[in-house]
Amino acid sequence: MHRFPAFVLIALAVSPALGGEPPAISANAIRAHVEFLSDDLLEGRAAGSRGYELATRYVASQMRQ
Repeated sequence: MHRFPAFVLIALAVSPALGGEPPAISANAIRAHVEFLSDDLLEGRAAGSRGYELATRYVASQMRQ
Protein backbone atom coordinates (compact mmCIF):
# COMPACT_ATOMS: atom_id res chain seq x y z
CA MET A 1 0.00 0.00 0.00
CA HIS A 2 1.28 3.47 -0.89
CA ARG A 3 1.51 6.30 1.62
CA PHE A 4 -0.90 9.17 1.25
CA PRO A 5 -0.68 12.48 3.11
CA ALA A 6 -2.37 12.10 6.48
CA PHE A 7 -4.00 15.52 6.21
CA VAL A 8 -6.04 14.32 3.23
CA LEU A 9 -7.31 11.29 5.14
CA ILE A 10 -8.17 13.43 8.14
CA ALA A 11 -9.97 15.92 5.92
CA LEU A 12 -11.97 13.12 4.31
CA ALA A 13 -12.87 11.74 7.72
CA VAL A 14 -13.97 15.02 9.29
CA SER A 15 -15.21 17.12 6.36
CA PRO A 16 -18.90 16.52 7.19
CA ALA A 17 -18.24 18.11 10.59
CA LEU A 18 -17.89 21.48 8.92
CA GLY A 19 -21.67 21.59 8.48
CA GLY A 20 -22.70 20.78 12.04
CA GLU A 21 -22.63 17.54 13.99
CA PRO A 22 -19.27 15.79 14.19
CA PRO A 23 -19.34 12.62 12.10
CA ALA A 24 -18.79 9.16 13.44
CA ILE A 25 -15.39 8.19 12.13
CA SER A 26 -15.53 4.70 10.71
CA ALA A 27 -12.45 2.56 10.31
CA ASN A 28 -14.13 0.97 7.29
CA ALA A 29 -14.68 4.37 5.64
CA ILE A 30 -11.06 5.40 6.18
CA ARG A 31 -9.89 2.02 4.90
CA ALA A 32 -12.02 2.46 1.75
CA HIS A 33 -10.50 5.89 1.07
CA VAL A 34 -6.96 4.56 1.60
CA GLU A 35 -7.57 1.55 -0.63
CA PHE A 36 -8.91 3.70 -3.47
CA LEU A 37 -6.22 6.38 -3.22
CA SER A 38 -3.41 3.81 -3.02
CA ASP A 39 -4.67 1.62 -5.85
CA ASP A 40 -2.30 0.95 -8.74
CA LEU A 41 -4.98 2.27 -11.11
CA LEU A 42 -4.01 5.78 -9.97
CA GLU A 43 -0.55 5.16 -11.46
CA GLY A 44 1.38 6.57 -8.51
CA ARG A 45 -0.41 9.94 -8.51
CA ALA A 46 2.59 11.85 -9.84
CA ALA A 47 1.81 15.55 -10.29
CA GLY A 48 0.28 16.20 -13.69
CA SER A 49 -0.49 12.53 -14.34
CA ARG A 50 -3.86 10.94 -15.06
CA GLY A 51 -3.72 9.22 -11.66
CA TYR A 52 -3.12 12.55 -9.91
CA GLU A 53 -6.14 14.06 -11.64
CA LEU A 54 -8.32 11.10 -10.63
CA ALA A 55 -7.13 11.32 -7.02
CA THR A 56 -7.79 15.06 -6.81
CA ARG A 57 -11.27 14.64 -8.28
CA TYR A 58 -12.01 11.85 -5.80
CA VAL A 59 -10.90 13.96 -2.82
CA ALA A 60 -12.86 16.97 -4.09
CA SER A 61 -16.03 14.91 -4.56
CA GLN A 62 -15.69 13.46 -1.07
CA MET A 63 -15.24 16.93 0.40
CA ARG A 64 -18.39 18.16 -1.40
CA GLN A 65 -20.41 15.32 0.12
